This record gives sequence, structure tokens and C-alpha cells, in this order.
Amino acid sequence: MSPSNVKRLRDLQNVTSEFIKFFHAKIKEKVNGLSLDVIDVLVETDLYSFDFNSLYQFFDKADLIKKLNGFIQSEVAAQQKQQEAVNKQVKEKREEPSARSILYQVREFIRILSLNPDDGQFVFHYSGQDEGKACLQYIALNPALSLKRLLDQAEKVVLASGTLEPTEEYDVLNSYINCGSDHSIIHKFSCGHVLRLDNFKCQLVS
Repeated sequence: MSPSNVKRLRDLQNVTSEFIKFFHAKIKEKVNGLSLDVIDVLVETDLYSFDFNSLYQFFDKADLIKKLNGFIQSEVAAQQKQQEAVNKQVKEKREEPSARSILYQVREFIRILSLNPDDGQFVFHYSGQDEGKACLQYIALNPALSLKRLLDQAEKVVLASGTLEPTEEYDVLNSYINCGSDHSIIHKFSCGHVLRLDNFKCQLVS
């Protein structure tokens, strides 16, 4: 393994370790629905100067999830064989723990941390009974980021809504998300009400 990959793995270990400490500290506070600014969380975990963007790119460049899944599955299989050899009474095969979803969630969490801290906010949820049900939720405050990801991945996108007017907002949106689209490939369709106006009736109900 190259020295740069070893460094990235240590960085990933450091990030997860610091957030586990942060998570357990918030559990001890026993405050449900606590809103946390992203920058405050990064400062509290001493990760405010960390390069999360490079760490997120490392997942794809090194094919990290596939490699870690293969290693984990081989280790689980080896442990099962060793356990079966020790205990002949074990007839049912244990269900292998699925690490795939966890690794993808870790990667998505790293991606979130690579965004502008002002684009979202964390909310800590704690039931007060089961620590396993505590979670740190990320709420996106900038919907343009999600739309940009969609535009980057899709060949064509159709936006359909009754509230897309006024169309001047498209110029603001396109310039804000910097999707690289020009007006020559943007087609807009607008029509009147599906129901005739004489079929509408407004009435106050008290």
C-alpha cells in the first residue's frame, strides 16, 4: 500500500474516532432535537481544517468500499470456520454482518463534511432510553446542491410543478449551481389551468 493511501486510511480512522467521541459526549447531555452548526461541530471535534474533499475522493480513487467489504467478508468467514472447528455443536451458519451500507453511509457523511458549513445543519436526536437509537441528522439548507448532483449525473432532467413560475428564477438557479447549461438546451413549457376558471368557486367556511 502506498504511503498516501496509508495516510488517508489513518485520516479516516481519525475522523471516525473523533466523531464517535463527539457522539457519546452528546448522548451524555441527553438533549433531544439539539441543533448544531456544522462549523461548531468541526471546531469541537478539532477537524475544522481537515481536507474532507480529498478524503471523499479517496473512496472512489482507491475503490475503498469494495476492498474493505472483501476484507471484512474474508475475516468473518475465517472466524466462522474457526468457531465451527472449536464448537462442533454449532450447526447453523451465522448471518454475516453487512458492512456495505455502513461504509456507504460513512462515505456520504464524509461528502457532507466536505460541503460549505453554511449549506446545512446537524440535529442530534436522542430518545433518552436506548443509546443505539441516537442519531446525528444532517439537514441541507441549500437545495441547489442536491439539484446540482442530479444534473451532473443525469443526461436529461424534467422539472414539473405548479410553482415553477416566474421563469426568471431559472437564471438565478443556473448561475448559482453553475451546472454549465446554456439556454439553448433548456426547453420551457407553460400552459393555463387544467380546470376552466368558471369551474372554480371560492367560499368562506366558518
